[in-house]
Amino acid sequence: AFRCTEIRQRGPAAMDAASYPLPCTIHVAMLRAEAAWKQELRAQTVAGLVTVLRNTLSARQVEMATSWLRENIRR
Repeated sequence: AFRCTEIRQRGPAAMDAASYPLPCTIHVAMLRAEAAWKQELRAQTVAGLVTVLRNTLSARQVEMATSWLRENIRR
């Protein structure tokens, strides 16, 4: 999701590219954060979400959601 624009090399204190042998620390931090949220999403399953919903929604909410799904999901 993060797109590094290398402001280090384009800002007011920019130097030539050879002056930056290491990746930008912001870029590195954002890559770590992106990897962490992708890993967290990989750990989720539809079955797990259904279990959470089953334990937190009222019968009326389930009924309304089921009705909406039937009306809006194409087969």
